[in-house]
Amino acid sequence: MTKSVKTAVNPVIYSDMPDPDVIRVGNTFYMVSTTMHFMPGAVILRSYNLADWEIAGHVYDKLEDYGAARMENGKNIYGSGMWAASLKFYNGKFYVLHIANDTHSSYLYTAENVEGPWTQKKIPGFYYDPGLFFDDDGRIFVVHGNREIRLTELSEDFTPKAGGLDKVILRDSDEVPLGYEGSHLYKVNGKYLLTLIHWPKNSMRTEAVFMADDLSGEWKGGDVLCSDMGEFGAGVAQGGIVDTPDGDWYAVLFQDHGAQGRMPCLVPVTFKTDGYPVFGIDGKAPKSLEVKDFNPDYKYEPLAQSDDFDYKADEVFTGGEGALGDSSIGAGRDALTEISKGKFHPKLKSAWEWNHIPEDENWWIEPASSGSEGGALCIRTKYRKQNLVTVRNTLTQRVVGVKPIASVIVDSLELKDGDVIGLSAFESCYGFVGLTKKNGKTFVVRGETNYPDGKIQQNRNNRNPDKITEKIEIAGDAIEVKLEFDFTNLKDEVTFWWRLEGAEWQQIGKPHKLRFMLDHFCGVRAGLFVYSVEESGGVGKFRRFRNE
Repeated sequence: MTKSVKTAVNPVIYSDMPDPDVIRVGNTFYMVSTTMHFMPGAVILRSYNLADWEIAGHVYDKLEDYGAARMENGKNIYGSGMWAASLKFYNGKFYVLHIANDTHSSYLYTAENVEGPWTQKKIPGFYYDPGLFFDDDGRIFVVHGNREIRLTELSEDFTPKAGGLDKVILRDSDEVPLGYEGSHLYKVNGKYLLTLIHWPKNSMRTEAVFMADDLSGEWKGGDVLCSDMGEFGAGVAQGGIVDTPDGDWYAVLFQDHGAQGRMPCLVPVTFKTDGYPVFGIDGKAPKSLEVKDFNPDYKYEPLAQSDDFDYKADEVFTGGEGALGDSSIGAGRDALTEISKGKFHPKLKSAWEWNHIPEDENWWIEPASSGSEGGALCIRTKYRKQNLVTVRNTLTQRVVGVKPIASVIVDSLELKDGDVIGLSAFESCYGFVGLTKKNGKTFVVRGETNYPDGKIQQNRNNRNPDKITEKIEIAGDAIEVKLEFDFTNLKDEVTFWWRLEGAEWQQIGKPHKLRFMLDHFCGVRAGLFVYSVEESGGVGKFRRFRNE
């Protein structure tokens, strides 16, 4: 096996990839991360060295197709949806188990290949932050809960096993800010290891481990890592542990980074003679460490992906899961009919995720015309809305790095009066730059969420009209807009820019303060959106998206 050594710098992914669980199959590492309300969901990442990662795919296109997940009747699932999955590979098959806080259900997915197709099965019980575990003798367990951690034995069909083990194995104090949760269960060198996160009083997020000789026996342990790497008291904790082909062990745990979200960090793990694990170096999570690369010539696809929307009609789905008529990423009406109209629904690049289940009949790709650099993403409005968080067909990507930049060309030619099209710093405390139409005129606008009395509050069900802080009339219908983020030392600001084709960039308005808020529970993203205030049916177009 070809391998080399490289330096991993924490966080190994400088972007929002919370609640990681990690496994190894051969020389390949896989990680699953929480995606909550975004669709497609349950993103799976791939690596050969635990330092560089790319998107291998998503477990599902849509989780549960019902009203709130479609943002119908004023409802939504912001901050709910898919939470804290467990990823396993057993007897030649991949397993992902997670819950959804909105449906209060547990979902088990299986696949022979990590890229899919995945088969969904709703299983009885609500296994909060589940840790799926296959024992050496073939018995199946799930460890789950918050503050009170329960171990439940499952049958081969993943229903609770009659007469099987089902007991509380750990309880945490009611006085701590965050009780034990985020459970993962392993068997290493004959010992059972339970890893968790909690938040002791007067401390920070902390990793804990408990160990037992027998699943039905006594569990002993406690805190193993309380470290923020010297960064603003944000503890590195919650995630999975994994071994390398050479027998080294690592934990992939997340760290809070303000508005940009929760980021995976790599922590070495060693073991005492009694089998109890030691996390970190001298009790700390390292800022950097040397790791072995088991495929050093591999070229990774970037996590932040630019897109010319130059998709081909022959890339359109024609049947099966993820097909036209049955997919949140590639659906629509009849494929041949759409192609004959010059519209089609391809499988979009893997970095794209919709804010909820999209209305497939109201988005499509317009092919590149002669002499153009690419095609266009087209979004048609169906309802009248007052603000960005109530808009269903918002297409998003994570932003990666300390000072990421996102830009796109927005075209308002087919919009109606009152329509708004733009590029948003998408999260609960959002801001945006784009275009609007009024009385046949076109205006560049800089907008933001309008909190009553200027107070920051939970914004999940915000019904207030967006606040337009700047408005500049222009000649023409298309401009390029840009977001410049600055996450340095939790500055958490975004600056808005625009320009006509061939002109210099112009800043519009003041920088906007971003915040990580629990109603959305996700880091800020770049989001493409269109909405109508006065009359629906307008079409906005996006070209040449850049995420750098």
